[in-house]
Amino acid sequence: MRILTVALIQMCPKPYALQENLRLALKLAKDSLKKGANLVVFHELFDSGYCVAPHDSDFALDFAKPQKHATFKALSTFAKENAVHIVACGIEKSNKKLYDTAYIIAPSGKCVGKHRKIYLWGKEKSRFSKGKKYEVFKLNFGNFSAKVGLQICYEIGFGVGANILALQGAEILIYPSAFGAARAYNWDLLSRARAIENSCFVLACNHSGIENAESSALNSSLDTPFALGGNFGEQQTQKSSFIPKISSKYKTSTAIRRICERSEAINTRICDSKNIDSAKGAESSTQFAESTTFCHTERSEVSQKNNRDSSPTAQNDNLMKLAESIEFAGDSRIISPKGTIIKKATKLNEAIITQINLDEIYSQREAIPYLKDFDTKLTKRSFGKST
Repeated sequence: MRILTVALIQMCPKPYALQENLRLALKLAKDSLKKGANLVVFHELFDSGYCVAPHDSDFALDFAKPQKHATFKALSTFAKENAVHIVACGIEKSNKKLYDTAYIIAPSGKCVGKHRKIYLWGKEKSRFSKGKKYEVFKLNFGNFSAKVGLQICYEIGFGVGANILALQGAEILIYPSAFGAARAYNWDLLSRARAIENSCFVLACNHSGIENAESSALNSSLDTPFALGGNFGEQQTQKSSFIPKISSKYKTSTAIRRICERSEAINTRICDSKNIDSAKGAESSTQFAESTTFCHTERSEVSQKNNRDSSPTAQNDNLMKLAESIEFAGDSRIISPKGTIIKKATKLNEAIITQINLDEIYSQREAIPYLKDFDTKLTKRSFGKST
């Protein structure tokens, strides 16, 4: 039997706090090693945080010289020291272009495969270039190997990508994601569908909690540095803050001050909560809703105040964007080829670990031969006619 122990690291990273996010990620990964994990997966943009545009390039990894990047260097060292495979996802730069890229680091510490996100969601289309390849990677785990395919977040909704990977031999489909809570129903159904229709294990690792959207627009208001490898995270309070720290000079209006105070209170309560499922999950969801509702209410006050102010237009725009936020679905899960959720995350920051038997893939493919009966020629002709 081919038994693989996999770990998904669900996190609520802080935008711009790369060093702090890395420390949390590696701590959770180290905890998973105690239970024998030999494949560790991190979610989409886990190191930089999701809301770092238009400063994506500050966090970008150049695979031509990966050891110069703080994240790759740390993960490479971790992989070598612990003889573990790592799947991570971050911003890549190549030939003056930026990509949202998932990559695999082998126990050798080297990158042995990567996938550039093909289907970009919303504003990502202005942040990143599209990938163009579907590739399957063979990973060696001592006395056996496994074939994996990578997809990222929104791509979970495009079944043809998963089909292509499975038809190329993928046994495990891995989805590093930053999937929004507003579409959590999609996350639940689609992750299971990709497993069932391809008779593959699915490792769907998602971002949790909340981040301030368009937080980069407030860079002129930040007291702390956010440059790659800087100490942004170290200058924050020990309580997690999902909304960047705002300079006191921008807290002059009552509305802005109330937004800042309310955001800090909500974030503190969320971080103090030990999990986000069942009753506590409902409480956390209520807190998120309260935060969003409050911010949108206060936004009109900010707008009215700014209309009366003689402040520069750019400053007004920055303050307006403070009121927007993104809530992520969390709910990372490990799914069997039958579409059964084997294990799922319930906390803001945690590692979920379980063993999977890769032989189950082929027994399921015999029972329901979706891939065997897949008519690739007809599909190719049909797609050709529709384009």
